[in-house]
Amino acid sequence: YQSPGNYFFNNGKMHGFEYGFIKKFAKSKQLSVDVVLANSHEQMRELLLSGDGDIIAASLPENSLNDENIKMTRAYDFSAPVIVGRDTENNLVDIRDLEGRRIALAPESPYRDFLQGIQRRGINFEIVDTGEDVNTEETLYRVSHAMHDLTILGSHQVKAELTRQYGLKALFTLSEPVAQTWA
Repeated sequence: YQSPGNYFFNNGKMHGFEYGFIKKFAKSKQLSVDVVLANSHEQMRELLLSGDGDIIAASLPENSLNDENIKMTRAYDFSAPVIVGRDTENNLVDIRDLEGRRIALAPESPYRDFLQGIQRRGINFEIVDTGEDVNTEETLYRVSHAMHDLTILGSHQVKAELTRQYGLKALFTLSEPVAQTWA
């Protein structure tokens, strides 16, 4: 995914944590790096399995691809799911404050199962699909302009993404950090 945490263009050059990390690794092995941006986990999976990609470096929560043909690396970072909303809102105190809310997520969001687990505990809120072609920045824009109520980012993304989007803030951390891996 194209984001400050993964990859982004600035003055015609690639930047980003994942890009810098993989570029340093490639240099140590005398390899070159070509970046292919994917719009979904499914597209990432297809590129990797078809041989059109060698690695998925996209801040994936551990086991988020759920494919027995894909091996995940050891954790290189940890990140917690964070509820993000408009900066005019009060912070959430606990998960009960999600009652009656609408949380926008990509169809393949790694946080979907986690939210469904909260729903099974009796907290009534709606999970709204953003659509496969809607990226993180567009979702945040929609939240900031009240087209969506809330969304979720990994804590590793919050600072980078929220400095680029006005009118948003982190409202509540949903859980302990989980491992981030590559495939």
